[in-house]
Amino acid sequence: SEVAGMKLKYFHGDYVDVLGQLNGYGDYTDVKSVASRRSVPLTKEARDILLEAIARARGIYLLNGRPMTDDDFIFVNDSGGPFYTQYITVLFKKMSKDLEFHIAPHMLRHAFSTFAFGLEGANPRDISNIMGHKNVSMSLYYNLGTDDGKRELIDKLDEDLRSNG
Repeated sequence: SEVAGMKLKYFHGDYVDVLGQLNGYGDYTDVKSVASRRSVPLTKEARDILLEAIARARGIYLLNGRPMTDDDFIFVNDSGGPFYTQYITVLFKKMSKDLEFHIAPHMLRHAFSTFAFGLEGANPRDISNIMGHKNVSMSLYYNLGTDDGKRELIDKLDEDLRSNG
């Protein structure tokens, strides 16, 4: 809903502001909480994808008889309307079928938390801020852990026990 609700004015090149979202009825609303209002840094690849989406949207708006304005959505259908959250769900169902395993938009938040907390030196507060959580504990709740992480933990524990035992 936050991605579908991204407007041109919220894209700043190397980061995006998350200040609103599209609800299930296609209405643009505020995000869930004050903590959900945030600026999110972008990777180079994410920036490039957004630039492509903006170029596509500009073309669609022009084909529909008007230029794109700062208050317009970046992700739009062929008639220049926003992609509703249901459409994004449909896209993920198609991807799940092609990949032969289930994937959903919300799962990406779990993946981000899991991988980000696994990065050496990562600041938990930064992870929480990017996710739009008021408390680090909520971001940790999203962390699912990994098989590699479990193996690494046991190996470190074993090494520690052997050297101190």
